[in-house]
Amino acid sequence: MRSLVGRKSTIALIVYVASAFVLYFLLVEPSLQGKHDLRVGADAADYITYAQYFGEGEQLITVSGNTLGPVVILRLLNYNNFLVVILNCLLLLSSYALFVRSFNFNRLTFVALLLVNPMMFFSLTSINKEILGVFSVASFACYLEKGNRWLLIPALSFGLLARWPQLLIMFTFMILRARFYPFRRNRRLNLVLLVLAISIIYPLLRSSELLTPFYEGAQPFSEAQVSKAFGLLEYLNTLQDNYAFFLAVIPKVLINYIGNVPRIFDTLLGASYLNYNDIYNTYVVLGHQICMSIVGALFVQKRKFTLKSINVYFLLFYSAVLSISPLINYRVFFPIYPLFCLELSRHRQEPSVISKPNQHSQSRDRFGATAQATMTVGRIIS
Repeated sequence: MRSLVGRKSTIALIVYVASAFVLYFLLVEPSLQGKHDLRVGADAADYITYAQYFGEGEQLITVSGNTLGPVVILRLLNYNNFLVVILNCLLLLSSYALFVRSFNFNRLTFVALLLVNPMMFFSLTSINKEILGVFSVASFACYLEKGNRWLLIPALSFGLLARWPQLLIMFTFMILRARFYPFRRNRRLNLVLLVLAISIIYPLLRSSELLTPFYEGAQPFSEAQVSKAFGLLEYLNTLQDNYAFFLAVIPKVLINYIGNVPRIFDTLLGASYLNYNDIYNTYVVLGHQICMSIVGALFVQKRKFTLKSINVYFLLFYSAVLSISPLINYRVFFPIYPLFCLELSRHRQEPSVISKPNQHSQSRDRFGATAQATMTVGRIIS
């Protein structure tokens, strides 16, 4: 039965990838060539232009942004958009393969939850940072589960290519799990300490000049977002600026998760302020947030928000840190969407501190089921 489910999920992935190529040829490539005015990718056209005209003295990584991944990939692939699509699809398939090798879960459920998200589909069809972030988080999650340090190479390198804050988050998370850290086993305390530390440190940085480049770059977007979330965002940012991030963190995370969902009514009614030629920001982002609403509701219903899971611990840590931004950025939170899908599809919740015996150990175990169970429980990882 499980092999049948595995075959169905594999077939679904193959059909999904093939559909991405069809979309690329029918819609994305003509858009990138200027043959129509539909915006299908997030920032693909901007990345291509920036990579072509990037010169000496310009920076790919700054406080306010990171274009390293798109520029490096485009130049390595000689600006061949078709090769970019192939790379994106390989990253998705590799992420799935890593999950299959590292976790025990219902593959069909996982694939259904993952692939229904339109942001995943469109991230395959052009140059973007979202698919890089997904592969980075998938590699890191598998490292946390299996302890294979080789997985840190793709996790950290693709994290840097995607967004430097993602790399910083993973480094910090590893420190919290290091042997020398006295509270490494108290996950709830670590999240509380994280929020309190941000509450104190952020206003100090805000009053200095360290964050000035970020706020100058974000100013145009900030003014456009003031009215979003019923004006709540501006109030939450004011709390954050005044040592009260601990009050703002949960609402800000929720806004970034699902804050766009109420716009569904405006979209259906054809509101005049929406740009319907901008397929990505009008439809894809909305679809992603609807999916986040669904998986979030399922998480609550199935009581999956438990810190016993290393994946839940990491996605909460990731969300708290990235909610520091004064801007709403739905796409920054997309790389952890597969972790929601994974947790919802897992057969049972196993303590993350207990590892399974590897294949070599199983082959040497000839003393029956009792000895094998003893070995499993006895191998503890930090």
